[in-house]
Amino acid sequence: MSLKKFAGIAAILSSALFGLQVSAQEAPPLKKAPPTWLNNWGFSLQLGQLNLDPVAAKYESLNDTATLLSLDAERYWNDYNLSIATGFDIQVYRDKAGFQQNTTMGMQSSSASGGSFHLQGGPQMRIGDNDAIRAFLHAGYNQVLSNNRGIGNCTNCYSEKIRLESGNYIAAGIGYKINQLTWGVQYVKYANGDFKDSIALRMTGSF
Repeated sequence: MSLKKFAGIAAILSSALFGLQVSAQEAPPLKKAPPTWLNNWGFSLQLGQLNLDPVAAKYESLNDTATLLSLDAERYWNDYNLSIATGFDIQVYRDKAGFQQNTTMGMQSSSASGGSFHLQGGPQMRIGDNDAIRAFLHAGYNQVLSNNRGIGNCTNCYSEKIRLESGNYIAAGIGYKINQLTWGVQYVKYANGDFKDSIALRMTGSF
C-alpha cells in the first residue's frame, strides 16, 4: 500500500471517529423520571370533639359536644404543595332524651349518633429536615347523611330523626412525620349549619 493511499484511509477513519464523538455529545438528554406525586396517596384517622350550636343542640335534646371519628383518603401533589381529602365522619352525641325499650334481647337503651361525608382541598406545606413537619389549610364541604336516636341492631324498634345540618368549613392542621406516619392535630371551623367547630388528633399514613 502506497503512502498516499494509507494517508487517505487514515483521514477517512479519523473523520468517522470525530463524527461519532459529535453525535454522542449532541445526543438528546434522557427523559426525566415522573414526579413523585403521581403515586403519593395517603389515609388519615382522626379522633376528637365536635362542638354543636348550643341552640340547635338544646332543641334536639343533645349536649352541645359530641365525639367525632373521621376516616379520610388523601392525594398529595408534592410538586405543587397541594392536597385533597375525602372521607366519612361518625358523630356520637351525648343524648339528653334517651329511652329504653323491651326487645327480644331484653331491655335496651337508645343512643344518638350520625354520619356525614366531606370533601376538602388546598395548600399543604412540608417544612424542616426531610420535610418532617406537615401543615395544611383546606377549604371543604360537609354533608350530613343521617342523624338518629334509636336502639342499634333492633328491627321495628322506635327511633327518632335528629335534625342537624352541616356545611362549608375551613380546616387547618399540623403534624410531625415519624417513619411512614404523621402525628398531629386538626382544627375545623364551620361557616354555616349546626356544627360549630371541632378539634381532633390526627394520624396520617402515606404510600
